[in-house]
Order: sequence, then C-alpha cells, then structure tokens
Amino acid sequence: MKKKITILGSCRQEALYYLSDHAIITNLQHLVSYPHSTREMLEMIRFLLRGEITSEDTMRTFRTPILENIPLVWTETLREEFKTSDLVVVEIASRNAFLYEGRYVHHILYDDKRYWIQSETERKKIQVEVLDDVTIEKDLLAIRASLSPIQQLVVVTHLVHKQSGARYDLVLSLEQMCTRHGILCIQPAKEMEKRGFQLETLVVSEDEKPFTHFTKQGHTVMETIFRDLLFSTCQS
Repeated sequence: MKKKITILGSCRQEALYYLSDHAIITNLQHLVSYPHSTREMLEMIRFLLRGEITSEDTMRTFRTPILENIPLVWTETLREEFKTSDLVVVEIASRNAFLYEGRYVHHILYDDKRYWIQSETERKKIQVEVLDDVTIEKDLLAIRASLSPIQQLVVVTHLVHKQSGARYDLVLSLEQMCTRHGILCIQPAKEMEKRGFQLETLVVSEDEKPFTHFTKQGHTVMETIFRDLLFSTCQS
C-alpha cells in the first residue's frame, strides 16, 4: 500500500514527487506554502488543521497566495489531507522567522521587492526573529505533537558544503535534537557523500547564496536517498 506524504519545505524536496510507485504526495506544499523555519511550519499546520487564518490574510502569510495574489480558503479537505498523511517530511532550512501582524509569514514578503506589503513602510513592520536551539527544539516537538500516533515525522536539513558557519551549526543542532527524540533526520550532503557523490556537482547557487537548489541529477540522487531511508526506516 502506498504511503501518503505531506511536505513542509522547499523545492529541494522535489524528489519526493518522483516516488509515485511507493507514495502519494499531497498537494499541500504547492497549494499553501514552502516553509523554511519551524515557526512558519507551525503556522501552516495551524491553518491546515483549524483554518486559523482568514482567506484574505493568507495572501500576506503563505507563499502560493502571495505569489498568485489569490486568497486561499480553508476547507475540511485541507485538514483531512494533512491528518491522513502517513509521513510528514519537514525541511528545516533556516533560523530566521518573519513575524507580521501576529503571523509567521513566508520570507518573500520581506525579501522580495515584488511582494513587499504595500510599501517599504509597511514592510518594516515585519519583525525578523532568529530562532535559537531551544526554540527550534520546542517547535519541533510541537510539530510532532500535532500528528497522530500513527503518523511519522521526518526532518531534512539544508545543504552544507563546509563544516563551519551558521548553516552547518543549524544542521548539527537538528541532528542532535532528532537523536534525542528518536526522529529520523536526513542530512542530504552526508547521504550523498556516503554514496560517492560530490555535492558541488549536484547543486546550483542563486543570488550569491551557495548551494541553493539541486540540479536535475541532484534531485535524482535525492530520490535514491529517500527511497533508501523512507521505505526501509519507516516501514512500520
């Protein structure tokens, strides 16, 4: 029987859609958002489960309504898609969280001039929070608590190409948190190296940010990694 998977993460998780022989991937990622921080993930989960954000406010919260400038109306279908997922794969890629009018919003509302809220003055109302390890671990446990006992949580880290820096520190912290709480943690760069691949040959950079996206070959390698880890480790 195929497993149903919900993705809370970026386009770096595209390889999960290649697993059609093993899994059914919900459309919640594309329909709602590509969250990067634990705070943003919890905001999305609250919306999926209880519709706590008005449809108008979704256009100033979640990636897809922001990009399309079309409100997203909560329905029971959104809740059921999330609640009936066997696996919830979360990619925790950033410590930065963006708070606007009491909601944790997608970073493009702050970072991308095309989607600034009305004016630069309004944009300045967005508070940028840098989440520490204690907060992230608390959020991670809250995410797991939002799942039913039969649902499994899987954490995927960002790409790291050197053993230093803020991104690497976050990856180490996530691995330690997941070990403490018995959560499967997938570190893509480490898994690629185990299989004889060099990360540099499988990724592209964007806007001077190193190792931002996978190439087509990179997604293919990630497909193999997901097959190995999700359908052997998460069989029960």
